[in-house]
Amino acid sequence: MNHILKAGLDFIIYSSLLISTAAAVLTLEIFYTSGIPINWPYIAFVFSSTFLIYALHRVIGITRIHTVNIEGRFETILKYRHHLKIYALLSSVVCVYIFLKYFEYTDIIYFLPAGMIALPYVLPVFGNSRLRDFHFIKIFLIALTWAYVCVGLPQMLNDTKFGDLNWIAFFEKALFIFAITIPFDIRDAKIDRIENVKTIAGTLGPKKAYLISYSTCMIAIILLFCTLQSSSQAFFHHILICLVVYIPVLGLIRLSDKKSSDYYYSGLLDASILIRSGLLLIFLQ
Repeated sequence: MNHILKAGLDFIIYSSLLISTAAAVLTLEIFYTSGIPINWPYIAFVFSSTFLIYALHRVIGITRIHTVNIEGRFETILKYRHHLKIYALLSSVVCVYIFLKYFEYTDIIYFLPAGMIALPYVLPVFGNSRLRDFHFIKIFLIALTWAYVCVGLPQMLNDTKFGDLNWIAFFEKALFIFAITIPFDIRDAKIDRIENVKTIAGTLGPKKAYLISYSTCMIAIILLFCTLQSSSQAFFHHILICLVVYIPVLGLIRLSDKKSSDYYYSGLLDASILIRSGLLLIFLQ
């Protein structure tokens, strides 16, 4: 791979720029589908806080990997670990600035649930363990936190009543994130076994885990259709939208079965969040 291209991809992926942009766009989506005014400071906060959490996750995580397993993505993370520390520091400053400038102090009660999961998820606050090190809960924590941040918090900050459609949108996002996280668990099964962490993929095996991933993705498609069908657009138009935005996701999940490169997982599979929401926003214009 061309050195300049590789350096560019490494920055986009391992600086957390890609996943942070994906989180921001997924959050932007709920403002369009629910009709509430777009809260740009909140979207900026989501971008910055995602940057912070993923930078911390990589900085802390690399210290827990045995020397013999440091290759591929771990080698890249180790190489840029000091950069990641700077990114974490800068993004934390930006998060504090945005909150103090644009939010009320009482709003912290809405932010606390996400923070109380996200920070212990990456920081070893339970002795030498993190939340993600407890059996089976890792994937559920990821899915529910993403759904809370991208769907729940925008509604709460807008003082919107959390009705049936909001719950449908919440679970659609949770199932979507759940579905695309399963391939990561399958890839990381060896490391999870070394760290003695039980996961769905490690316990059931890849075949059954992929079946769960496809099934949750199909349920997410149905829930997205229910969310869109609340508007006056035609029935078949919404079916088409749901299929178009989710077919790339299903394709990327399917192809991950034969992939081992982290450029595929932290690159394309993480980008499926951006692809899905980007396509949906284009259709909703």
